[in-house]
Amino acid sequence: MELGKNFNITQTKRDAMKNTHLSVVLILRILFFAMISYGLLYFSYKYFSPNYGQSDFFHYYKMVLDPLNFSVTESPFIYRQLSTVITALVLETGLYYNIEIAYTQEGIDQHVFFAFILSNYLALLFTAFIVSRIVDLEIGKVTVLAPLLAGALCYLSFGASTYVLTGLVEGWSWFLIALALYAFKKENLVLFTIVLAVSVFQKEIVSMIFGVMSAVFVVLNYLRKDQVVKPKHVGFFLVSVFTFVTYILVRKVLIPVGGFENQLDLDQLIHYLVTYDFLDPRKLYITIFAQNLLYLALTLFVMNILMHRNEAGVKKYDFLKVNSIVALVSACVVLFLVGMAAALGSNIGRIVLATSPISAVYIGYFLYRLELKSRES
Repeated sequence: MELGKNFNITQTKRDAMKNTHLSVVLILRILFFAMISYGLLYFSYKYFSPNYGQSDFFHYYKMVLDPLNFSVTESPFIYRQLSTVITALVLETGLYYNIEIAYTQEGIDQHVFFAFILSNYLALLFTAFIVSRIVDLEIGKVTVLAPLLAGALCYLSFGASTYVLTGLVEGWSWFLIALALYAFKKENLVLFTIVLAVSVFQKEIVSMIFGVMSAVFVVLNYLRKDQVVKPKHVGFFLVSVFTFVTYILVRKVLIPVGGFENQLDLDQLIHYLVTYDFLDPRKLYITIFAQNLLYLALTLFVMNILMHRNEAGVKKYDFLKVNSIVALVSACVVLFLVGMAAALGSNIGRIVLATSPISAVYIGYFLYRLELKSRES
């Protein structure tokens, strides 16, 4: 009896030490991401200008000054309340860095301008941290380099400096996408539902991305020999569809606000989809060439396939994360098509870049697998 009691005490101590170690590791990760990125905060604040392709800022500026007022600007900007409310809260803290900046315009308060940049910086910091935790889940244990690299890559995405560390709302959209992916990988339907519910008042692309990804998981799992479809994946799909339908109802019925009605008109959506000019060099560059992390993830995926070409079986299929990569590519294609149909023009690249945190996860994971393989040879 005494022996069993001592064993339980020892196990409890080990668990406590393990939890303490994990907490220290996670705190150090946050510090790591903050230390490698605070220069970007300074640079963005110093040199960002909404006058060059960032005119959405002026809609969000009005929303920060009057949070939760659905009459201050037009649709669809007015529904992106999460980012602007958080920015308003940052503004209320009084945090401010008083330096001369490149962008000055009458009627634009520099305090509000700084609050925008800081809010998005914090969102990207939390996104990088969550990405590192998802890499832990994919690997199956806490490691050092792969999670740190994956999180750091969030700052090196084409979209980070172009759209996130700006006066737009992309930062908290990326955060929700990363958090939803974390819930997806943990198979935590409750957390996933909460995240997607919040996304109704942030960005509709969150529910689009996970509607596509969960559908791909359901279909690919069904097509496998064992035909094992996880009920949780079906649940994720249904929550995603319900969330997107809710967004449409909010926009058309519950809180209707004028603006960009073509995005909800089926005839116009089809018209813009079939008349899209693929040869426009500006659209080509900002949409196709901007997806740097996606291309790197796919390159590493192919490298892993080649390095494991002599292996076979379900295990290979699983550790190559085939479902996840097919789901990621499918989500990017759907976002591209939606952007075409909604006549977003050069902004299509921005919404596809919202998948950058997902790409970063698999870059970290595949590099880890390549490192393991190189040690075996």
